[in-house]
Amino acid sequence: MMWLAAVAALGQAPRFEVASIKPSTDPGGRDPGFIITPGNLDGRYVTLRRCIRSAYSIPDSRIIGAPAWADEDHFQIDAKAIGPAEDEELMTMLQGLLADRFKLAIHKEHRPAQGYALSVNRGGIKLKPSSAAQPSVVAHHGSLDATGYSMPELAKKLSDTLHVPIEDKTKLSGRYDFKLEWSPEMISTGPTIFKAVQGQLGLSLQPKKISVELIVIDHVERPTPN
Repeated sequence: MMWLAAVAALGQAPRFEVASIKPSTDPGGRDPGFIITPGNLDGRYVTLRRCIRSAYSIPDSRIIGAPAWADEDHFQIDAKAIGPAEDEELMTMLQGLLADRFKLAIHKEHRPAQGYALSVNRGGIKLKPSSAAQPSVVAHHGSLDATGYSMPELAKKLSDTLHVPIEDKTKLSGRYDFKLEWSPEMISTGPTIFKAVQGQLGLSLQPKKISVELIVIDHVERPTPN
């Protein structure tokens, strides 16, 4: 991205050209979250925690020190970049927006936490090698239909689903197509996600202490609407 390279060459962090943040009391008939298009970030009914999670690509459980309103107050965010920035660049700009408008100050720490190691069963994997050019996934409550997925990507997706850290220990470097189906919590008509991973993928989740990175909030303020 030439425009971003030029900004970096000047020693400046990339910033949105224009950004609006307003309180939101209604999701407007759609699921809360971000819609991202080249150069544009559209956040609807998002909390501060959701913003931090997206900006730093970290699970909610690894954000600590947040005030109560970080999960209670909702915002509408409309931001536009100078050029056709893509996802990663927009998230870097969102970090700057949080610092500017929410006065967010953070530091990062590594702490041991109980998690799981994703490994290969003795019987071997039940995964189909993929020829897909780009990875994709369709996730529902109780199913994961993946194309061109790597094992680190699967470990992250399982971590997001279970809300615990999961480390890829499979030593598999390829990409695979697979469908994983399990019974969500409180439903006992099918396998748990642990049994599904074992029976359907030929993998296993073994308890393990893992060093995880945390986002620690040192200071944050409610933004002034504009």
